Amino acid sequence: MQWVGGWVVVLVLCTQAATIHWPFFTQQTSKGDRFVATIGQQRLYMVFDTPTAYAYGDMVDVAIRIKPCSPPTNPGQFNACRWMFKEGIDAMALVRSHRLILPSTKSSALIWAAGIPKRLLARCQQLFPRHAGVIYTMIFGGRQRFISPAVNESFHSVGLVHLLVVSGAQISALTGVMLGLLRVARCPFVVVWPMLLFSQGLYCGIAGFDASIIRSIVMTDALIWNHFHALRRYPMGWYIGLAVAVVVIINPKSVLGAGFWYSFCITFALMALVQPIMARIKGPRWFVGYSVASMVAVLVAIPIQLIQSSVVAPMAIVANLWVAWMSGVVLLGGLLCVCMSPPMPFLAQQLGIIIDTVADIMIQSSQTLCQLMGVWALDRVTIITAIGVLSLFGIAIGGLRWHSRRNSLDHAQIQGRIKTCVMIMVCGSLGAFAWVSVTLSQRQFVMAIDVGQGDATLVVNGFNAILVDTGGKMGDDSAAKKVIRPVLHYYGIDALDALIITHQDTDHSFGLSDIVAHGTSVVYTNEALAINHHLVANPVDIHMRNGRIRLVPPSMLFPNETSNNRSLLVHITLSGVSFLISGDMDEWMELQMLRHNLVPSVDVLKLGHHGSKTSTSSEWLDAIRPKFVWNSAGKRNRYGHPHQSVIDRVSERRIPWLGTHHNGAIQMRVDADHLSIITHHQKKTYFLPIGDE
Repeated sequence: MQWVGGWVVVLVLCTQAATIHWPFFTQQTSKGDRFVATIGQQRLYMVFDTPTAYAYGDMVDVAIRIKPCSPPTNPGQFNACRWMFKEGIDAMALVRSHRLILPSTKSSALIWAAGIPKRLLARCQQLFPRHAGVIYTMIFGGRQRFISPAVNESFHSVGLVHLLVVSGAQISALTGVMLGLLRVARCPFVVVWPMLLFSQGLYCGIAGFDASIIRSIVMTDALIWNHFHALRRYPMGWYIGLAVAVVVIINPKSVLGAGFWYSFCITFALMALVQPIMARIKGPRWFVGYSVASMVAVLVAIPIQLIQSSVVAPMAIVANLWVAWMSGVVLLGGLLCVCMSPPMPFLAQQLGIIIDTVADIMIQSSQTLCQLMGVWALDRVTIITAIGVLSLFGIAIGGLRWHSRRNSLDHAQIQGRIKTCVMIMVCGSLGAFAWVSVTLSQRQFVMAIDVGQGDATLVVNGFNAILVDTGGKMGDDSAAKKVIRPVLHYYGIDALDALIITHQDTDHSFGLSDIVAHGTSVVYTNEALAINHHLVANPVDIHMRNGRIRLVPPSMLFPNETSNNRSLLVHITLSGVSFLISGDMDEWMELQMLRHNLVPSVDVLKLGHHGSKTSTSSEWLDAIRPKFVWNSAGKRNRYGHPHQSVIDRVSERRIPWLGTHHNGAIQMRVDADHLSIITHHQKKTYFLPIGDE
């Protein structure tokens, strides 16, 4: 068995100069401009750290640092490499400096057209001072990204479908409104058709192109042409098939994106299911149609959302029923307000106040609903099983209907066969989910989550989940929000049974509030907190089925020691396999714990203090006699963790080891007679015998 450890040879990112022509399509964000440019043989995603004032066609000199994509180091994290492949991007280019070399020589009309999105955004900021980013996105799509992370998270948490497939839904609505107005004005088709194409082209110039927009344009234009000019009637499936073919031909990689599936699956479901369901429900047609369409859209979006993020919002249907009508008001009213502002600025300003208020109510409603129920997380096994069962059920019903029509079966025969099919599928579903339940109840593993220069360890024992430490800060946010919560969602963990904070240094406890907000039954810590918690002043045992966690506080013997030396000693046992976490204790405290017989021998040990040279002494290793060691530290951290002297001490004893700084998340799974150690970054699995030697 060969193990990888120690320092990693890394690619040094060098700054290089390049000259680019400012493109027609750029994306403005609160953090700076974004667009794709070809430099040499590479297609680079240009990332500016500030907004710019360049115009289409300007020649700009830039100093960039090429940053190749890095695969996610934890399960459940956003995969930037997959996104870059889908977009045809080779690498990311971080722009360090830039200057104008030569002004644009493009026509003034094109320069003016390229600047429309920025001018519209500025107009929205004047008309809707509180929620300009949200309203702009709901009218013109996501090309300008000025929605705050909190608002974006709340909208997605409650499954607001009109934001998930926003651009296609918008252009369909705008095309329909314009068609209605032109027909009310009794304009001939020779006028209507060019006007529709011009408006769609203008919208695409503002919003750009994606699978949803292309789908919407192809379907609406083909439908209008056949219905009003060619006078031909085709089933709606024909238009969907045409749109799929066009999108795949234009951008084959779009099928890898969630937007493609949201757009086409929801559109197909709305066309296929809304009318038959409405025919069986009595009540006002407008209300029944609105309710059924919202319910169908949400239910169809749920499997896609689960595959994408492993979470589903239980309040999604309620949120769509309540918020969707407000989004329609914001979309049409906001567009009317923007169009009115040049000729009637005062009226536009007054209408803008109303639209801004509606958007505020919509945002507050979504955040309230999100806090009310939150999200439910499902593990990948359950998701795959559920989608497989639903797919088989749909295929079976579809095949049965086709067989019935082909063999001219009467209604009673069809109903009998459907009942038989449903019974078989129900029994099969119960069996499948019983297998899933048994599988999940038997899982046992400890995972070292890669949170950079910090600590976070997840303990899973069947349906129990306990987290040790919450990591530190990553960029402008916490590691808990960026890394730990996606990992919990990936494994279907809605709430933790316990949260253990070894000590309150920032790199161990910065994400405490985010994890508590995620959900936890009890918090164990060695020092007082402002929240409800269990203060560990004496050894505490946390019992689980086939497992136990013992917390030993050094403060019961040495109350005046430093924060690091007051770290809780965490001894984990799963089906006889033992793990030990010592927080940031130094060598002196390790020796004291040994002298007081508070440290047992274990199978797996975590290096103390991220692999610092002041921890994990030779006496510690000799007394504990671990069979495997792991370390949690940041890649290229400024402390030089893990220190070479610690690595030497481990290597001299021929103890295999891995570190999150090189291997990413490390899952140590307890199997029948061995420990399976799986590295997420390199997708490698090692096997360690755990029986008697």
